[in-house]
Parts: sequence; C-alpha cells; structure tokens
Amino acid sequence: LAGMVFGLSGFMMAHQQTINMQNAGVWLPLLLYFYEKIRRDLKFRDALWAGIAAGVQQLAGHTQICVYTTFVLGLFTLFFVFYQEKGRRLRFLILCALPVILGGLIALPQLFATAQLLSHTYYAHLPISSFVSYSFPPLALPMLVSPFLFGGGYSHGPQWGNTFVLEESGFVGVLPLVISAWVFARKNKENPQVRFWGIAALAAFFLVFGKYNPFDRLFFHVPGMIVFRAPARNWFEFDFATAILFGFGMEELIYCVNDRKKYEILPAVMIGIPLLLLFLLLLMKNLYLLPLLPSYSPFQMHEIVRCFHFFNPVFLIPFFFITADLLLILGLSFASGFKKIIIFFLTLSLFAEFFSFATFQQNEWLKISTAQKFLNNPVFQFLERHIGFNRYGVVEEYSPHKILMWPLLNIPSHLSEIDGYDPMVINRFYKLAGIGYGTGDLPVWNVLLKNNLILSLFNVKYLVVPSSLKTEMRKMKFDDKFYQTKGEFLKGNWLLSSVSKLHKIYYLKSHETLHPSIMVKKLQIKPGKIYWLSFKAKALRKPSSNLDCDFIVANKPYSSDKPLLIIHPGEIRRRFRTFFALFIGNFLTRAYVRIYTNSKNLILVQKPKIFYFKKYRPFFLKGRQKQFALMQSNILYHKITKWKSYSVYENLNALPRIFSIQKLQVAQNFRRFKKSLFLLKCDPFRDAFVSSKSFSKIRRSRFTRGKVVLVKHGADRIIARTNFRKTGFVVLSDQYYPGWEAFISGKRVPIYRTDELLRGVMVPPGSHLLEFRYNPVKIRVSFLISGLVCLLCISGLWKLRV
Repeated sequence: LAGMVFGLSGFMMAHQQTINMQNAGVWLPLLLYFYEKIRRDLKFRDALWAGIAAGVQQLAGHTQICVYTTFVLGLFTLFFVFYQEKGRRLRFLILCALPVILGGLIALPQLFATAQLLSHTYYAHLPISSFVSYSFPPLALPMLVSPFLFGGGYSHGPQWGNTFVLEESGFVGVLPLVISAWVFARKNKENPQVRFWGIAALAAFFLVFGKYNPFDRLFFHVPGMIVFRAPARNWFEFDFATAILFGFGMEELIYCVNDRKKYEILPAVMIGIPLLLLFLLLLMKNLYLLPLLPSYSPFQMHEIVRCFHFFNPVFLIPFFFITADLLLILGLSFASGFKKIIIFFLTLSLFAEFFSFATFQQNEWLKISTAQKFLNNPVFQFLERHIGFNRYGVVEEYSPHKILMWPLLNIPSHLSEIDGYDPMVINRFYKLAGIGYGTGDLPVWNVLLKNNLILSLFNVKYLVVPSSLKTEMRKMKFDDKFYQTKGEFLKGNWLLSSVSKLHKIYYLKSHETLHPSIMVKKLQIKPGKIYWLSFKAKALRKPSSNLDCDFIVANKPYSSDKPLLIIHPGEIRRRFRTFFALFIGNFLTRAYVRIYTNSKNLILVQKPKIFYFKKYRPFFLKGRQKQFALMQSNILYHKITKWKSYSVYENLNALPRIFSIQKLQVAQNFRRFKKSLFLLKCDPFRDAFVSSKSFSKIRRSRFTRGKVVLVKHGADRIIARTNFRKTGFVVLSDQYYPGWEAFISGKRVPIYRTDELLRGVMVPPGSHLLEFRYNPVKIRVSFLISGLVCLLCISGLWKLRV
C-alpha cells in the first residue's frame, strides 16, 4: 500500500513528461533499504550496494532529485546516529557518507560535463526570483485534498489562483494524509522510524513553500543551489515520507484492530474531513476570491464564483473518496471479521483516487503517438531530403506543441535547429539571438526575420512558418548594397513610478515585491517598423532581481505584450554597461516601453534612448548571380512548400555551415559585436571578429578566399576539405565549446572563438583535410575514475558476498 502511494503520488504522476525525474526518483526506496541495513548491521557490503544505487540514480539524469535524495539520506544519518551505541557511531557515519561519495565518483563523467555546460549557460546568472519560481503558495494547500481546485484536470469553469499542477502538486490522497498524521501523533514517541519520517515530511513540507518561508534567501546563497529552481519539487520527499508513514499507520490498523481505544480519534478525524471540505467550499467562495482575483473582470469573477458548487468534480470527487475511505476505516476498526475484504476495497479505493488524478490531470505535452504523426508530414520529409548540413528554425510563439514537436523531429535524423525546450542554452547564444529556455523569454522571431544577419550567420537555411505570417514574410526584403542605418531619436519624457532622478541618472529600487520600480515612455508606433532601445545601467551591489524591459499595448498598461530584454543580476556591474534591443511595431498605433525591476538593491539607469529606423533592410551576402530570377524582387525568403497550416521558406541569405572569410577584426566585447549585427554594420560572410588575445596570436587581418566543403558532421567529429591559394580563415557555425580540437592533415591547430560564439581556424595554402574532434581530456579522466570505482565496488561485493 505504501509503495502504491509513492509510485502513484502527485509528484510522480504530474511529472510524467519529465521522465528523468521519475527515473531518478524511483531509486530512493532502494537507497533507503540499504541505509536501513547499514543502520542495523553496519556492514561495508551494504554501503557498496548503496553507492552503486546512488551512482545509477545520478546517471538517470536529474541532479535536483539526487540532491533531494541526499537531503533525505543526510537527515536519516543525523537522526539515527544518536540511536547507535557510542562505539558504533563513527563507523555508522562513515558507512552512510561512503555511498554519497561513491555515487558521485561513479557518475563523475556526467556530473563534470553538466557542471561544465552549466558554467556556460545563462542559468549561472539566475536571480533569486527565478530560484524561487514555482514555490507552493500557502493559499493553495486545499490542493492536497482537491488537486484540481485551481484549474486543470476535471475542473469545471475557468482556472483561478496562481498554481501550476505540474510543478506544485503534492497530492497523496486524503486517506494516506490523514492516517500518516494520525500514526505520527500516536506512535512518534515509541517508534523512531515513525518519528524520523514525520520529521522528514515536515521538513519537506516547509521547503515546498520556497519564497513563502523565511529562509529562501539562505538557500539561494548555498553554493550550487542557485540552479535548482521550483522549491515545490520538494513534494518528492514529502510524498515518500507520507507513503512510509501510511504504511506504518495501515500496519497499526490491520494488525491491532482489537485495541479499539487507539482508534477512537481516527473515525472522528475522517468524519471531520467531509465537513471541512464543505466548510472550505463556503470559505473560498467568500474569502479566497477576494485577494486572488484583483485583475479579473466582473464577468470573469461571476464565472469563477459560479463554478463553486458541490457537484463540480473538484469538490464531488474528493468528497466521494473521503466518504468511501471513512466507511472502510470504520469497518476495519469495528468489523475485524471482514478484514481481508475491507483491505481489498480500501486498496481499490486508493487506486481509484490516484487514477482520478493521474488520468485527468491537464496534460499539455505531446504524446509519442502524436509526435509520430509529425514524422510523416511533408514538412519533415522535405527537410530530411533537402536540408543537408544546414539548420532550420521554427517561426512560432512559445507553445508546448512547438517546444516538443520540433526537437522530437531531430531525434531520428541528422536535422538540427536553433531552438528547443532546453534550459542549458549557451549564454552567448541566448544573448545574441534572444532564444532561450523554450523561447518563452524573448520571442524575437519577428526581429530575427527582419534583421536576417543572425539567422544567416547561424546557417538557418529553412524556416518553418505558420500560414498566418505569410504576408509579412513576402514583405521582408534585402538591399542591394551595404548602407548606414538612418533614422531619428524619439522625443518625450519618461514617466516614473518608484523611481527618482538626479543629474540625468534614474535610480530604480523596488520597496515592495508587488510594486516594481518602473520608468515608462509612451510611443506613437508605425506598424512593421524597427525600433532600437538602448540605455546604460550599473549597480553598486548585486541586484536581487532582473532588470527587465518590455513593450506593451497602450490600452492594457498592466499586461506585458513583448519582452525585449531580461538582464540578469550577474550582468549588471559596478560600472555603467550599455544594453540594447530591437523591437518591431506589430501594427500597434500606441504603445509603451517600460524599464522596470523588483530589485531591493539600487540600480542606476542612464541615457535611455529609443531610435526609429526610417529604413531597415539587411544586405545580400552571397550568391546573387546564381539566383537572379528570385532576386528581381529583392526577397529574403522564398516559399518552397506548404503543409496544412505550415509553410517552408528558404533563407536566400543563409551562409553555409562552414565557410571562409576575408577580413579579421577585433571585437572589444560581446555587446559591440552584437550591436554591429543589429545595426547592420558588418558583413558576416566577409568579416569575422575575434578577441584581442586571439588576434595577437593570429597576427594578420587579411585572408584569401578558398574552397571549403563539409564532408561529415557528427556529434563528436566534423570533417571538411579545404583548398586555398594563400592562407585562409575558416568559420564553422557551431558553438565554440571546451573539449573540441582541430586538426589540419593530422596536425593539431588552435580553435579561436569567432564572432563571439562560433569556431574559427586558420588554414594554410593548398589542399587539406580539416577535422574537428570532441576530445575532452578532463571528461575522459573522469570516465577512467568512474570505471575504476565501479571495478572496486564490484570486487568488494564479490569478496564480501558471503
């Protein structure tokens, strides 16, 4: 029964699409089994087994769940060390610490590679607001009884409140919750196991509240914890502890039914639960709606209030199971002769309650069967036939179908795109293209399409576009020649809220979480035109939150329309740095641009400007003579096929996956390179940028054009043939990353970070074979260490097998 409660708990069922969470979570029971054996027997063999289990859990691929598991194991060790005899305590501590060490060494290759990748992603700069995202709000506690009270699943009526079932569900069923609390209250003094699991459940219950508990900032500053967002995932430990306590409680009920005095409180509690549910219905109807619905219209509030009735499944289904469990527990307490039959129906009731949650939860994610249909659509088949070594992009706003559908299409094929649902996005790519975690942060496709230089530099040859954008795609054109952008600065004052101004410097500081410090500028927008926002910012102390910019509709001043910039606290220094963004009018007549922050530490903003481009068209990079027929209208994107609501366009400006350049320049910093691309002041096919350190090693700026042909492109090996009359410089439009090595005709040559993001290699005259190999020495050493530790564990277990 306890195993069923954990296996079908809200945490495990709500994370069906996050399979690596489930794969990691299922190892906790086995680890606790070995730790319990260590507690009883203090045998080295059990520590070895636990170490192997800990290593496999970490290799399952979700480090956060492994950290939570280590938290439970550490709590177990600290609690039960005091139940050991004094002469055995040191051995107990050593044996309990050994599995964590062995597990880390066994999974060392993955841990090291993940840490290395993490250091290059924008996750390393997350503010505390992201760290505590998906904290469980105390007002949502009724979800433990009615999991879909705030929307999703079988709820009727509009969703209200601010909860997210996927990340914030700790549902374990009402009966396990009640019996766990009951057995802890009655047995914690005489049973150390009950006491420990009660403490573990309470600790996890405290942690799920995240920003609503007083220690959230303390956890934020613990080294390494910044990357583990969503404190509500601590329901994992809570659900497991509750399942164990439920097992102890059912043991009491099943095997001690003759001692009725012990159970007098249980029926009273179970009778009180339905009454409590009815009371909550009335309470929420009158009290909950007032603080949670300030932004809803009167009609929406009427619709939400209307859904509060007893026959709504969110109330009726929990009430049904509570009543059924009450009758069964009463029968188990007072009709011991039918114990087996009652336990059978109790198990059936438990399973049905979990089934009602797991089956009817709102599932936004694609099923494998649905994804398989996309594999056979003409868009995918066209890309398979024509894309070659090139990339494609999906021009679509953030949506679950988008973020899962297109990355899934990459799996059985050589296709590669520049977007997807991946939190480990390289920070430089995120800042340059604006495409981050699932593209939900900065949906800048319209700007990328207009600018085109970034897409072309990234070798995005094909674009999968919804039919709704076909008119805009036809209007996007290029210019014949490279030109200087022309326009004018938009005049007008900035309106300030919780912002002070002194000597042309704006001082932003939020005094309340719900009331950010804001500066706003009203604009008269010209549809489809490009605008440039720039300002300088600094902070004497690291801000506690992002500095954000967005572009909002004039008649909806409190609803964000288009994010423009998300500046993480780690990017704001003690001296002024320039930040900028492009944005497009999108057929609005009036709009506002906002710069705002929730930071409690002061942020200084200087010289905020908005520039309007009278003319904004990229120049054609290459190959015009070969496509003269298409070039007469100066179009950037040529439509080549269509399937239902999607069309495929070819980017006529796209650079090859690998190409040669003529001129090398020094990029003083990332922002200047980005600015030159955004303002159309460089030709990526002719010019490349490297750091001053790299330029001092190369010692030349001019190179000859040559022939570069990509022969093979794999995950860890890339081969190209080169032919240059004189010394050339080759750019591979794959991200620069540690561990890659380059070889020309078998001789190793340095790889230079080119264009702040890509790989560049200087190639000698003549015909050569250029090869890139992924050969991370440190990771190979970690594999060696992992293998040796595995061999030692297996040898130790073989020796101690008797």
